[in-house]
Amino acid sequence: MAKVIEQLGIADAVKNKVVYRAALNGGVDLVADGVADIGIYPASEVANAKGITLVGALRAHCSSNVVYGAASLRTMRRPRPRRASSPKFLADPANRNRWKKAGFDPPGG
Repeated sequence: MAKVIEQLGIADAVKNKVVYRAALNGGVDLVADGVADIGIYPASEVANAKGITLVGALRAHCSSNVVYGAASLRTMRRPRPRRASSPKFLADPANRNRWKKAGFDPPGG
């Protein structure tokens, strides 16, 4: 996060105010409770958090992109192609809204 703050050009302005706390380790609570004015977190960690509003993404040069992969085991006794863990289910365009609601970019853009 220190790198992002530097890339945004605000490091000097916020150096005495910034608190580094992961969203899932109480950081979101600091924002929701008004202790912190803003939080910069992955959208997937705050998409459904209570008491905060997701306002947008950082500029592309300040963002990091995490890519997740999925695979099925060929040795599964009873493959369940409709399971939420199957690559077919994950990539199904019918599930795009689920991805968005959870704060992720849907597979395939």
